[in-house]
Amino acid sequence: MGVHKTTASSLCAILLVLLALPLAALTPPWDAKELTNAADLVAEGTIGAPVQCLGRVEKLPHAERFKFMVPFTVRKIVRERVKGRVKAGETFPLYFHHTVYKPGATGDQDRSHFPGEEGTYYLQRLEDGTWHQVHWSGAVLTKEGNGALPKCPPFRRSAK
Repeated sequence: MGVHKTTASSLCAILLVLLALPLAALTPPWDAKELTNAADLVAEGTIGAPVQCLGRVEKLPHAERFKFMVPFTVRKIVRERVKGRVKAGETFPLYFHHTVYKPGATGDQDRSHFPGEEGTYYLQRLEDGTWHQVHWSGAVLTKEGNGALPKCPPFRRSAK
């Protein structure tokens, strides 16, 4: 009788661990201090149209990753690491990735952007001059956007 209880307990424990594994793959949101420290620019702004897919940049056994671009208009600069790089009223391309996972697969989160979206954005300027959100949690929205992501063209290595 004791052996059956131990086996059942062990099986329950194993099942709980297996069920929790997909959750362990998710990264938690960053707090405001972490976002600010990582950002080159903290700005209030608006996402415009159109959302453009630049192509599939990665194909994995469990997922495909796509790169997108949207126009971002700065309404107010909250913090800027290098002064004078960006001005209120300026519009520039904001790049982001969207990963499509196969059923049952999990991975890190992405943050997609849609026209009409408004909020505070924590952005990083990469060496190539392109702007990206510092982390999936690096947009604090005051207004949700509208629409859906467009269909993407076939795989292109240059879209990375």
